[in-house]
Amino acid sequence: MTERGRVVVPGILTVIATVAAVYFSGVVLAPVACALFIIAVLWPIQSRLEARLHRVFALAIVAALLFGTFVVFMSVVTLSFGRIGRSLAMDAGQFQLLYNRLAEWLGGTE
Repeated sequence: MTERGRVVVPGILTVIATVAAVYFSGVVLAPVACALFIIAVLWPIQSRLEARLHRVFALAIVAALLFGTFVVFMSVVTLSFGRIGRSLAMDAGQFQLLYNRLAEWLGGTE
């Protein structure tokens, strides 16, 4: 193997390993990115509040804002799941008909 080959092959393997690591670490990196975004949004708010209020009160206000945002987000998620559930319940007859047709087609008894 030439000298150039000894340098290129590990470089290619390193690139492949790095791409694979980034691809499979999405489960870990997504929450970390979300946390960094939350910090980036709330930090200026807290620093401005600390300039006017005591540090503990500023922290309490920022924590209340964060908690309120989470409550609103979870309310929206809960309402959307409720709508999906009601939609599925209303269309249950149609789904049953489609299932019966598919079962007949797969069974070959038409």
